[in-house]
Amino acid sequence: MNRLIIGCGYLGKKVALALRRQGVDATGVVRSEAGVSALAALGIEALRVDLDDPDTPPLPLSGCELFYFAPPPVAASRIVGWRACLPPVTVRERRVVSSISVPPVFMVTVPVTGG
Repeated sequence: MNRLIIGCGYLGKKVALALRRQGVDATGVVRSEAGVSALAALGIEALRVDLDDPDTPPLPLSGCELFYFAPPPVAASRIVGWRACLPPVTVRERRVVSSISVPPVFMVTVPVTGG
């Protein structure tokens, strides 16, 4: 099963590295080239995606476990991009974790069965 980490910043990198220590590969989804470079320096595969861009194609979610650490869009107009990138999925398991960041960080692992 593929692992996709959306929002692979501070917390996402830690999850990706922990998965790698367990022998599990993961792809980190980041917004910027700087994010891609930071992941590459750690040996983590990166996918550059702007979730707020409505022209972004859907993410490859079929058959993957999804870790979601990105904050929700600030403006209602950006939700269009999110809906394009994150098609409806069937969630079999949901785990929520907290952090001391503001806003709080939520993690959802999604073994995706469709999308």
